[in-house]
Amino acid sequence: MGLLLGWAVGLFTRGACFAGFFQQGHRTQKTMSKQPKQKIDLDAPEPPTFKWPVKIPTPRGEITITFDFIARDREALAAWTAEIVERAQAEWQAAQAAETAEQADAGPFASLTPKDVRDTAAKQTAADVDAIQQIASGWDLAHEFNAENIGKLCNRYPAAGQAVGRAYRVAHAEGRLGNS
Repeated sequence: MGLLLGWAVGLFTRGACFAGFFQQGHRTQKTMSKQPKQKIDLDAPEPPTFKWPVKIPTPRGEITITFDFIARDREALAAWTAEIVERAQAEWQAAQAAETAEQADAGPFASLTPKDVRDTAAKQTAADVDAIQQIASGWDLAHEFNAENIGKLCNRYPAAGQAVGRAYRVAHAEGRLGNS
């Protein structure tokens, strides 16, 4: 229902209406019956991966790396996302439990040290590496696709993890649109 509603709202916000939509030569049930039917085997498994270009922002401009993303259907995406949410909630609760009343009263930066900042950066890089390994199985770089090299990518280009994750979501939500 949500997708249909979004599609309908999109039509109307662009100044179109259903009557105009069909008058512009879009296929109706009558014209569709004359078109050759697409041959899609809904029972056959999909390929396990698909290639998708990811634009990664860098200080010198965007670079594009094509990743071999792991294909997931709607149910698999939901299960995978639920795992991520559960893990994040558990980590958050553990962090909250570890915080003492004294630290809360002292303010968020009272006990912050340079080591804390470095540790946080290392944890973020490790989280990005883990996330990329969960959604991709390869790339078009000369370097082997492994945790060490993904870490180097995420360390050199801090926006890489977010860019790869966003591209994965877009690939599943929108797929290839247009003439690509």
